[in-house]
Amino acid sequence: MHILVKMMAAAALATGFHWLPAAAEMPPIPTEEPGKEAATTAPIQPKACAANLTYFYNSNLQGASATFCSPIANLSGFTYNQGSGLAGYGQAVKNNAASIRHIVFAGGQPNVNVYELSNFQGKSNYCIPGCQGNLTPALKNENASHRWG
Repeated sequence: MHILVKMMAAAALATGFHWLPAAAEMPPIPTEEPGKEAATTAPIQPKACAANLTYFYNSNLQGASATFCSPIANLSGFTYNQGSGLAGYGQAVKNNAASIRHIVFAGGQPNVNVYELSNFQGKSNYCIPGCQGNLTPALKNENASHRWG
């Protein structure tokens, strides 16, 4: 596994991609407890999704969020619709995200790229299954599209 990670890192550097740390390297996310309100950072999982990508308005998976199950060539028109009352709720997702979380379910696509420009162009952050964290400084508030693969 360690060799695979080194190979992936070398490939990422050669192509200009960046990745975020795996979920195991990040602090635990609060989970929903019976009888309590759901954690504000928990993504809403549409039933038909095999994988999802959640954008967060603030760093460290904080603030309002928006979850997607499919590639989006242009995030224009999408708003943060989860976390009413949190910072960023109702704001545009395009060029307005500080952190992300990528969850893969059975049969889901393994990786996702977040791009600074529409139509999957420009600098990107490469995100492996389970990754979560802050976007790199080049992509913080400069996110316009994403796709799996």
